[in-house]
Amino acid sequence: MLRLVGGALLIALFATVASATTFFEDVGIISDAIGGGVLIKSKALAPTYAGQPVTILILGSDSRAESHVVYDRSDPHHSDTILLMRMNPNSGQTTLMSVPRDLEVSFTVNGGQYTDQKITTAYTYGGATTTLGVVEHLLHIKINDIVVIDFQAFAFLVNGLGCVYVDVDHLYDSGPYANFAHIYIPPGYRPLCYYQALSYVRYREGDSTYARDAREQDFIRQAKQQLGIRTSLLTDPSDLKKLLHSAGHGISTNIHGSDAVLRLIEIAESSIDHPVHQVQFPDVGSVSTPSGGSEQIVPPPAELAATVHEFLYGTSSASLPTTSHATSTGHAHHHHSQHSSLSPTSLGLVATPSYAMQDARAMTVNVPFPVDIPRYTSPAGTQNDSDDFHAFKEVVPLLATFGGLHYSGYRITWEDSAAAAGAYYGIDGLDWTDPPLFHNAPTRQIGGRTYEFVENGKHYQDIGWIVGKDIYWVSNTLFDDLSNDTMLALAESSSPV
Repeated sequence: MLRLVGGALLIALFATVASATTFFEDVGIISDAIGGGVLIKSKALAPTYAGQPVTILILGSDSRAESHVVYDRSDPHHSDTILLMRMNPNSGQTTLMSVPRDLEVSFTVNGGQYTDQKITTAYTYGGATTTLGVVEHLLHIKINDIVVIDFQAFAFLVNGLGCVYVDVDHLYDSGPYANFAHIYIPPGYRPLCYYQALSYVRYREGDSTYARDAREQDFIRQAKQQLGIRTSLLTDPSDLKKLLHSAGHGISTNIHGSDAVLRLIEIAESSIDHPVHQVQFPDVGSVSTPSGGSEQIVPPPAELAATVHEFLYGTSSASLPTTSHATSTGHAHHHHSQHSSLSPTSLGLVATPSYAMQDARAMTVNVPFPVDIPRYTSPAGTQNDSDDFHAFKEVVPLLATFGGLHYSGYRITWEDSAAAAGAYYGIDGLDWTDPPLFHNAPTRQIGGRTYEFVENGKHYQDIGWIVGKDIYWVSNTLFDDLSNDTMLALAESSSPV
């Protein structure tokens, strides 16, 4: 169903290969692999020029042959997910924007006019090239390349990366009566492999299409972060060849031949050490109900234009705080944010409720190291069940990077009741101090503690700190609902229960 992530991982893989010592041989390996798939031709694709940004459309169909629902098994294929990726060699920035599957569009295919349709149906009636034209017309942008990848190729790419380590923000449980693939993934930092990764990314029970889109982008961000650790793909051409050969037949694209692959690699190379900038499609609650009775998204033109402008030209990033002598607030390891005038209370934070402190203390019997918790939280933060305080022991499967590793951890989760459905933030702890999440993360020393910062190209997504043989971090919601100041205040207020 979700073929986009594999396509995005493939592009990220191009970027990583660019630094390999066997570079030119690897170009041939990639070219041969994707040459096994279908060549997509379209006059709508814009030419590329040296030194200019490249925009790539990644999409796929939602074949549901194994669904429990008869209608789903027989329903025509749609481009269930549509992702735009833009790589700018001048800034080194990679930008992602997901187009909601329920976006309302009108289009023509073979003389037939289709009015007030979900954008996913463009693939049903006209395939990838029709979807390309619809996206270009709707968003008023030019697209340079297109990639379609199937779920099998996605699974092979995920496993080829040694699975993808993900900070799971809350419990994902489809329940026993779900009409789609079963999923049970508890919160915490863990490797997701093969179809478990696919189930996680495609999950949409109890939240919105916007939450699923944000989760897809977050998964790609964390996968890209891991690419620099999967060193055998850089040093062993046979390893890379095996991975891409297994995935190549599931890829359809216009990018064929060594020259085309080399062009893309040269552009992608500049983004290797830069964060992924995630652009949120405008969630303005604007829907229409056409004659078919299916709700569809119709964003106001001004909001849509502003989102597209951010995707094309936005270069904002989360600047790191300067080294600070933030004053103590009276708690151990508890400090103001980087500006002494911004105390937790001035940011609108409130003292962590006593029941949360009690639940955190109760969890310590299952965690073999001290449990940190923020002493301040958002007033909109709610905790509804025992899964919001989750302790775990992880045994990493042998196929994963760091296979065979044993580690323990915990996750305390708050749902942001003032934000959109699917907005969770929290604090994690592990007795493993170098997880892929913080690979090459920049650091700052503030108030006697050294913090590691993970950006999403615009905000702090995670802020971590190491205490002895353990690492802790606070994590933002998928929608970046917590400001940078708030994130730092949460981290600085965290201390053992």
